[in-house]
Amino acid sequence: MSTGGIRHEIWSSVNPTSRETHLDHRVAIIGAGPTGLRAAYSLIKRGYQVTLFDILAHPGGALVDAIPSSRLPRALITHDVALLQKLGVEFRLQTELGQNLSFPEVLRTFGAVLLATGTHHVCHLHISGETLLSGILPARQFLHAIAIGSVVPIGRNVVVIGGDRTAVFAARAALKAGARTVQIAFAGNRAMMTASADEVEAALCDGIQLREQVSARSFIGTEEATLQAVRCYETIVTTSKWEQAPIPKRVLGTNVVLPADMSLIAAGELPDHSFLPPMLLAQRFWPAINAYENAVYAKNIPGLFIAGGLLYGTGTIALALKHGEQAARMIDAFMCGIPLSDVPELSGDELALTVALPMLKLTQRTSTTSNR
Repeated sequence: MSTGGIRHEIWSSVNPTSRETHLDHRVAIIGAGPTGLRAAYSLIKRGYQVTLFDILAHPGGALVDAIPSSRLPRALITHDVALLQKLGVEFRLQTELGQNLSFPEVLRTFGAVLLATGTHHVCHLHISGETLLSGILPARQFLHAIAIGSVVPIGRNVVVIGGDRTAVFAARAALKAGARTVQIAFAGNRAMMTASADEVEAALCDGIQLREQVSARSFIGTEEATLQAVRCYETIVTTSKWEQAPIPKRVLGTNVVLPADMSLIAAGELPDHSFLPPMLLAQRFWPAINAYENAVYAKNIPGLFIAGGLLYGTGTIALALKHGEQAARMIDAFMCGIPLSDVPELSGDELALTVALPMLKLTQRTSTTSNR
């Protein structure tokens, strides 16, 4: 990967033999996604003993589950995880906080704890047929299955619902896996999509069709309860003096039917707060924390920090990295008895916010004609 990419953002100028001797302080990081990995790297370089916990069998989080290997080769992630291990970071995978990992025990054992579990709760459309028909699943779940090598039955005609990066990645992954046609159905227009312009353009070049200004209203199934089509409303994009951004509104009475035997839903992801300690939940989470830049600390639980998607919901990889670095600096200040208000803000020179992912050639991204 180029030095402007994710790998450079996380590991810039690493020399395993030049790090300081470990301090007698232990830090636990819950979540081995981009935020947790960045924080682990920064803390291990400062001399702390770092243990990374994750519920999955592999580290990487969104780097693995949400970004196809055509954009971020898995060999790079494997290499960088090995580098962290060489630096001294301990990985404890398939470990779930609140299940086989006790929250009170973690707080007793470690001098500081960072919660960086990201977003894992997928949003649903709550429309007719969504839970009754086969062939409908969350786009993030589909990408995760592809990433770990699971066999996923691919429909001939796939409709992806959504306009974010996950939707575009899922559409391209479905095409590569052998779908005959792939359409992205989005309620807004192309300018309103949160996926980057180059990703959308690449998808169109691959042969994926973008259906703008259509909003899914129901799923149509066969007598065997398999998906047959997605029924949509047409939408119009409107603005008003009360709305700061244009929004799509359904046009009642309109009817657009998109044939599909598979539909991938990319309606966003939410953080899971269910495992948080009662002291935080009782205060509805947000009032119980103090925000500082891109990470927070719990007022009533000394040494507990929160960062990344668990804090702000769905965001970019760049934002996750920034949260990880800021959290590491705050933890370092806390462990050294320095007021957190004295932690300097991150500058653009310290952590660039633009993440450049590699782009494979079209022939490498898509399946051959014989495989479709």
